[in-house]
Amino acid sequence: MASKLSKLTLCLSLAAALTACDSQSPEQKVEALRAAAAEHIAAGKYQSAVIELKNALQVRPDTAEVRHQLGNLYLKLGDPVSALKELERASALGLDTPEVIMGRARAHLLLQDNAAVLDLVKAPAADAPLPEDAAPGPYAMRARALVGDGQLDAAVDLALKVLRIEDHPDARLALAVVAAQRGNTQNMMAQAHTVLDLRPDDLQALWLLALGQVRSNDKPAARATLERMRTQLWWPVKADLLTVSLALDAGDREYAWKVLDRLEKTAAQNPDAQLYIAIAALEREQYEKARMTAETLLGRYPNVPRAVFVAGAANLELGNYVLARDYLERFVRTAPDDARAAGMLARAEAAAKRMVAARDNVATDPEAQSEQFVDAQPDPTERQVATIADDDFEAGGLQEPEAPDAEDLRARVAEILAMVKRQEFDAARTAVEELKAQMPDDATPRELEALVMWGAGARAEAVAAMTALQKETPASVARTTNLSQMQRAMDAPEAALETIQRARAAGAEDLRLHREAARAYAMLNDAQGAFEEFRGALALDPDNLRIRAVIARYHLQQGDPQAVLDIMETAPAAAADDPELVRLQAQANLNLGRREETIALLRHLTEIQPEDPVAYQQIGELLLGMGRPAEAVAPLKTARLLSDEALAPSLRLGRALLESGETAAVGALIDELKTAHAEDPRVLVLIGNYALSVEQDVDAAEQAFRQAFERDPSEARLTDLVALMTRVGRFDDAIDAIETWRAAHSTGLSTEATLGELYIANGDAPAAVEVYQGLVARAPETVAYRNNLAWLLKEQGQLEGAQEHVTAALDRAPDNANVLDTAGMIALARGDLSTAVKRLAEAAAAAPENAEIQLNYAEALLSAKNGGTAREILAGMDRARVPERLHPRLDALSARSADPQ
Repeated sequence: MASKLSKLTLCLSLAAALTACDSQSPEQKVEALRAAAAEHIAAGKYQSAVIELKNALQVRPDTAEVRHQLGNLYLKLGDPVSALKELERASALGLDTPEVIMGRARAHLLLQDNAAVLDLVKAPAADAPLPEDAAPGPYAMRARALVGDGQLDAAVDLALKVLRIEDHPDARLALAVVAAQRGNTQNMMAQAHTVLDLRPDDLQALWLLALGQVRSNDKPAARATLERMRTQLWWPVKADLLTVSLALDAGDREYAWKVLDRLEKTAAQNPDAQLYIAIAALEREQYEKARMTAETLLGRYPNVPRAVFVAGAANLELGNYVLARDYLERFVRTAPDDARAAGMLARAEAAAKRMVAARDNVATDPEAQSEQFVDAQPDPTERQVATIADDDFEAGGLQEPEAPDAEDLRARVAEILAMVKRQEFDAARTAVEELKAQMPDDATPRELEALVMWGAGARAEAVAAMTALQKETPASVARTTNLSQMQRAMDAPEAALETIQRARAAGAEDLRLHREAARAYAMLNDAQGAFEEFRGALALDPDNLRIRAVIARYHLQQGDPQAVLDIMETAPAAAADDPELVRLQAQANLNLGRREETIALLRHLTEIQPEDPVAYQQIGELLLGMGRPAEAVAPLKTARLLSDEALAPSLRLGRALLESGETAAVGALIDELKTAHAEDPRVLVLIGNYALSVEQDVDAAEQAFRQAFERDPSEARLTDLVALMTRVGRFDDAIDAIETWRAAHSTGLSTEATLGELYIANGDAPAAVEVYQGLVARAPETVAYRNNLAWLLKEQGQLEGAQEHVTAALDRAPDNANVLDTAGMIALARGDLSTAVKRLAEAAAAAPENAEIQLNYAEALLSAKNGGTAREILAGMDRARVPERLHPRLDALSARSADPQ
């Protein structure tokens, strides 16, 4: 693997250094390493300091002072889990000083474990001051934990006791948070300022100060305070979120998106971050990304209006008009005065060829009212829907009238409903009274009366009347649906679910009841409850494609693409030509890594919707990613012709033409793009790639990439420039470019990983280790970062640290050949031959074409005195297929295997 370039010579300098240190005692080595760590900390090289302290612990694992120092350093780096581990070890080794207790308490607070702090620091004597010789710090931390535990009065009492001994910043923080919770903004800000006088970079004090400045409407000052937070080694996600919000409020969208780019790389699962990411993607015209992000968020939190809007707007731009209509209808009901959303809804309905009530965008067809479902109403009377002026209400129909002259009655009911819609409430009341006189024992007039009350604004009275009626006739699906919708509109989803349960207990079972229950669960953010209702609906109507699509989307949002394919196995034949279901199957296959199946489904989608550019573009992008640019050209040309926004498919087409060697065509395309988009940085990148690949003009390529970076100083453009430098072997320049960017910006994980590999290629193993330490701290679940760090540490002789990281990698990817290879070579370096042979055998079986892994396996076998198997492996390797740089090692191992074992 590319990241294992360090296998060649990375440990040479370290070996020399260790030889020079052989004359030192263990204590002297530990002190020297602690001193080196202190120098790194003073220079701001914190990851290097971590490495020095870990090296010291390899020499003397029982050195409590080193564990204390390392724990405090982890706290500074925002890693409370590792900090707590080291500080608890320090305590177990006998170093149980107030400073160690403070550190442990601080780690627990960062982990929001207030109970652990209260258990660690016992309460002082009640109704008495603290002893003058008491260490105030632990008690100050207890005061903060009391605040987190909701014991505000006790927290204030203890904090004041601490302040009588020492003006301690953590006691002030406790008071500041109490003031914040009690709405005393001025006191909160005063306490935060005092904390910052005592501890200038305290993150919580800065946060409280920014919060107070926002509450005081001093937003420029709040932005400055947040920027101060964001210059620390780490800062909480909420600081970035508030920064984005304030930047948007100030109209500084460019800066907001810049901050958001970092959030997307570091906190993409945070629901607030997801909402902003979706909004940014929509504004940047990244519609597929906006759709997926918004729908993923809605899968977890269904009742987020702005996410509903983004999902609707993105689906509209993608041509998913039915979905767009459904989402936008939901949003318009919560924001009826939003003209932009209303306009989008009208577009969606027109495109879907729906019947539209132009005055208020409320459809009169009950099928248009259903959110993913098609109403299955058994009787024409129940299909009469009261779509009154309030957009929050969608009536479920009226129970079948009991009068003999049903046709005449239906006409009178329709006229009363029309009066309500026209807001002619007095006339509607008169008509209802006449109907009641004519039908004193029939429930229909009472139901109409409740609907008139609702339309006239007497909502509580309407709900009371409809509740009484529904309790009399609980099996009526229409009345149950009407009452449930009223209760949801009154923000009472629990009551709606109780209403539906009464109907079900009376034997009612209907598609509309599942729809209503699903909507109520959605209001409660209970995605699982809504999903179960969808499943119940599908059991009632297995041929309903819209319900099946809802369930499929849910499975995708829950990260279970195989379930999407399973549910399609039982779908009716019509599902094969349903655009939405085909698109969902394509996404599921893509998530499972089945790219050929994905392309086949997308090609079928182009047959169903030949005018939709999205599927063509996705086919082209997939083929490009699979290294088949010549095949990508045709679908990308079609996408370009069909798309209203032709630049994005044009750029992808340019890449396909370039990679497939159609130089004349890409040159003509570039000339065309220069005319229309001369200043667009993405066009400049295409120009640069053309100059490099076709004209072999490195200088012209670099000029184009630099111009792109000047126009769009983003990490994406930096990556283009660095890739050019790396391609022509200018590793130092590439490193300098990234380091310069790092000095002024937060960097994404991919850029950090590139930097780590550049340091490896440049022979700077310590710098590479520092970068990968940072990557693991930011993304501990990423196997590649753990594995590469483990390999680097092994090459430097730091076997304990290497073993820690490769074990974590194996936990997450036990069958990964590269991880198994690293684990085997670490075991070999530790002298554990049986584990080395076992792991490398598994790696060799998983990657039979990887020559380096096969050689590693042979080396382990030779070390374990199993020359026969080693000879078989070496003899079976085709020298022509072994990379030339490995030939000397192949020859050496072959010669070694020839010796009698």
